[in-house]
Amino acid sequence: MKSGINWQIWDMVKVPITWHNIFLFFLIITVGALPLSPFFVSVGIIGSLVAWLFIGDFKGRIAGLLQSYDVWLFLGIYLLHLAGLLYTSDFAYAFQDLKVKLPLLVLPVMLVTAGPLTYSERKIVLIFFTAAVVISTFISAFILLMPGRMNGEDVRQMAPFISHIRLSLMVILAIFTAFSFGLTAHRRWERYLLFVAGAWLVVFLFLLKSFTGLILFLICLFILVPLYQHRIPSFFWRKSIVILSIVIPFVSLIYLFGSVKRYYSIDDTDPHKIAVFTQGGRAYRHDFRARDVENGHYVWQNVCEDELRIAWPLRSRIPYDGLDRKGNPIRFTLIRYLTSKGLPKDSLSVMQLADDEICSIENGVANYLYRNKLALYPYVYRVLWELDSYARGNNPSGHSVAQRIIYWKAALAIIRENIWFGVGTGDVQQAFNDYYERNEVNLQRKFWLRAHNQYLTFMVTFGIPGFLIIMTGLLFPCFRKIRYTPFLAAVFLMVSFLSMLPEDTLETQAGVTFFAFFYSFFILANLE
Repeated sequence: MKSGINWQIWDMVKVPITWHNIFLFFLIITVGALPLSPFFVSVGIIGSLVAWLFIGDFKGRIAGLLQSYDVWLFLGIYLLHLAGLLYTSDFAYAFQDLKVKLPLLVLPVMLVTAGPLTYSERKIVLIFFTAAVVISTFISAFILLMPGRMNGEDVRQMAPFISHIRLSLMVILAIFTAFSFGLTAHRRWERYLLFVAGAWLVVFLFLLKSFTGLILFLICLFILVPLYQHRIPSFFWRKSIVILSIVIPFVSLIYLFGSVKRYYSIDDTDPHKIAVFTQGGRAYRHDFRARDVENGHYVWQNVCEDELRIAWPLRSRIPYDGLDRKGNPIRFTLIRYLTSKGLPKDSLSVMQLADDEICSIENGVANYLYRNKLALYPYVYRVLWELDSYARGNNPSGHSVAQRIIYWKAALAIIRENIWFGVGTGDVQQAFNDYYERNEVNLQRKFWLRAHNQYLTFMVTFGIPGFLIIMTGLLFPCFRKIRYTPFLAAVFLMVSFLSMLPEDTLETQAGVTFFAFFYSFFILANLE
């Protein structure tokens, strides 16, 4: 059994100042800044690079690099992006893309040739990363719980430093790191501290409400934990964790099916018994052909816009025919909100709303469920509503799940037109813009985005042959070391590769740095 980390500050002070230790220090800065500060990520990488230049036997290290097939296969991803400059037209976009993806070139070279990190050093890197993730989640939770700061619909904006999806990937790796080290910790206080940290991160993952993050966490729990359970030394913990790895995904599926059933529980409407007049004596309008629903209630039944037009200015300064703060017609937001509460759309219902509900409607909240910051069902409901609305032909603008369907269709069409070489490193966004213009998609221009699928993005950029080259560079080193892949490396690989299905994981600084660092750390520089 490997010894634990010596946590005493005095012993850390006594560490000799060498270029190797300076290099390790800046690696810690890099991983510690990943969930907290893009600026200090750059500082960490630059500092590591400077220290790496002064570590001894530079020529020998370079010679070793030239003989490492795994590293060169991985570096081929960046080199292919350089080759894509030969047939691109938008060089400003291309050079920005190359700048963002620079960690794919720099981090593998540094981590592989700087000399192997000891077990304790690798563990320190992972502990600091986990601690930084915990700090980031505390800050995000504080933002979430601040009164009036946000509602349940935009809860995913509570991550102030990086996107909520990138943060969710880091949280998953940190969860399994905390529990993995906690199970092998010798000191009781270390074990409790790591278990509490891991438990908090699980809670936070549900508060973050990242559909990608939640699904990936459950997949890792269900598949990887049983595969690696034999490495847990304690029989009690081994069996307990395996049971949890099966029970939690199973309960989550039951919850999901129950949520779907709840969503599609729709009122039965009898046209002969429905109300005809409001209490003020005005006629309701009923559109029995419209199938839009909110919480099982039909949106376009029991609507009296004459009364809404009179009552709304008494409660709000935004005109009835104006826009809410999300840019949607506020009359539609109001009608949907009243429907979600099961209220008729008339003046009496508007006057019954609390002041904070009026503020929510002004902010674009169209369902009272979305005001709940902590519950998971409002997020599940929103995803189901987006898909249901898109299936009925409504505009998907601003609805991230429904928009992805359009992005994937666009990507596949572009790939068919550029199957051999793609569009080049710099012309990806322009290719999507051209598609949207030619096909007059039902999508606002500000939402004309790329594929939101890293594999499709690779194919759009480099065609099918280029995509195969990239996948060889990503997968071949993993297959060569699959027998020696530690548990945390397996978690990282599964999280990263699966996240590329609904996301362009390698198209942002946070995503590409996270991937390049830990791929190099776990796979390319792994000597086991």
